[in-house]
Amino acid sequence: MKPESAASRQMVRFSLGKETTMAEIDDAVAAVSATVSRLSRS
Repeated sequence: MKPESAASRQMVRFSLGKETTMAEIDDAVAAVSATVSRLSRS
C-alpha cells in the first residue's frame, strides 16, 4: 500500500511476533480503545 493513499491514513497496523507477550497485546488494545473512545466524543 502506498503511504500517500487514503486507506493508509485510515488504518492502524500492528506487527506481532512469536515473542510478543499477551501483556503487550493487552496494552496495545487498551491504548487503541481509549483513543477511539476519546476521538468518538470529539
